[in-house]
Amino acid sequence: MSNSKTPELVKRYEEMLAKGASIYFDTDEFEDIAFYYELEEQYQLAYEAVCNGLAIHPGSNELLVKKALYLLCIEKPEEAMQLIESLHITSPQALLIKADIYLANKKLDESLAIVDQVILEGNPDFTLYLDVSDVFANNEYFDLAISYLKKGLEVFPDNSDLIRELAFTYGDSEQFELMVEALNQLLDANPYEISDWISLIRAYGSMNQLDKAVEACDFALAIDDNNEEVKMMRAVCLYENGNSEAAAEAFDECVNFESANSAFLIVVIQCFLELKRYENALKVAERIIRDHPDSADGYYQQSICFIGLKDVAKAYDSINEALNIDPSNPDFLVVKADLLTERNDYTEAKQILLDLYEREPDFYKLYFPLGYIYEQEENWTKSLEFYRKSYEQNTTDAVSLLKMVKLFYLTHDYKSTVEYKLLLDAAIDDPSNAEMLSNEYLLQEYQLTDEYIKNIDNLLNNN
Repeated sequence: MSNSKTPELVKRYEEMLAKGASIYFDTDEFEDIAFYYELEEQYQLAYEAVCNGLAIHPGSNELLVKKALYLLCIEKPEEAMQLIESLHITSPQALLIKADIYLANKKLDESLAIVDQVILEGNPDFTLYLDVSDVFANNEYFDLAISYLKKGLEVFPDNSDLIRELAFTYGDSEQFELMVEALNQLLDANPYEISDWISLIRAYGSMNQLDKAVEACDFALAIDDNNEEVKMMRAVCLYENGNSEAAAEAFDECVNFESANSAFLIVVIQCFLELKRYENALKVAERIIRDHPDSADGYYQQSICFIGLKDVAKAYDSINEALNIDPSNPDFLVVKADLLTERNDYTEAKQILLDLYEREPDFYKLYFPLGYIYEQEENWTKSLEFYRKSYEQNTTDAVSLLKMVKLFYLTHDYKSTVEYKLLLDAAIDDPSNAEMLSNEYLLQEYQLTDEYIKNIDNLLNNN
């Protein structure tokens, strides 16, 4: 059965199932149907197709072998083992399925014996080494997968498919330097293979060598300057490398690509928000919602954009839309609580946060807003408790540190007030907190900490 006819075959099969009609196909056709589902990772349907085939062709050794394979795929390795051991099999592919099942049942030595038998007794072409590698890689025996690929390269030197699979397996086993080495070997032989450039970009990204990743993107775009995937990867690499302005310029083009998915567009939004380009970020969020009306993340990002634009009412509407889709999402709940706090509705905001705290006490994003609400209620002890939790999660958080200085003073813990005031002044000198005192409210709070120290000095001198 040709691959081009398989979807039509599957359609007929599914129509017969839906009607409850009797089903008849030959064994090859049942195998094609099952393989179609396998490629779609619908393993239960693949298993059922083989079982339907065996109801008509009960003696088919090929279908029985596939049944064993799909038993393994639906996580029934013991049943797969029992079945495969009852069969007489000789073909290399069937034996590799047996080896796969043995590995899933922790029978490494038996699996190795089968693989070596297949290679020794056959006259293998390079694809057999690819299949053997898959058996081991699928079971996370990456060293063995690599070993057999290297054996294949001894027989088929410079075979690009084997080298490419070796590169991928190095990547799967997080040996990225060796992955780069293998990919460069491929690109030396054929520098015009875009897919290998894309793999090289990903390898450099995984190694956090973002300058090299951008350089690889530039080489790839010199070959194909219209490649959307490479352009998007380049923009992300620029952003992750801290070059937000250049990334934003690249993102401006990429947001118009039909191939841009939601995950990519969310990175675009993060970049625009960082640069305070709230209107641009909002347009991207609106595209996510337009393309995926049931996307909770789309509405969440829209809410964050409206917060940047200081439109609290629209931000509140957007976060409620997100919560209608995903009502228990902790990030969404914290944003809603923040917006309620902005409207001075402390009671509902506090209840949302306390309910979340009871359910997820380690969700650190709720600590600061809960500390703030207790501060407004003048419950200094509880406020300090949650500001301290927030600071412990991020000791570079100068705002939580500022609040702690204030609350130590208000709870008459003067020793801690002085100690944390020193930490606060050091944090303020850090360039990462340079913008904090541009906020008028925080500047006033910080100036008050100097008064606290003076008062404490006066108190100690008078005593």
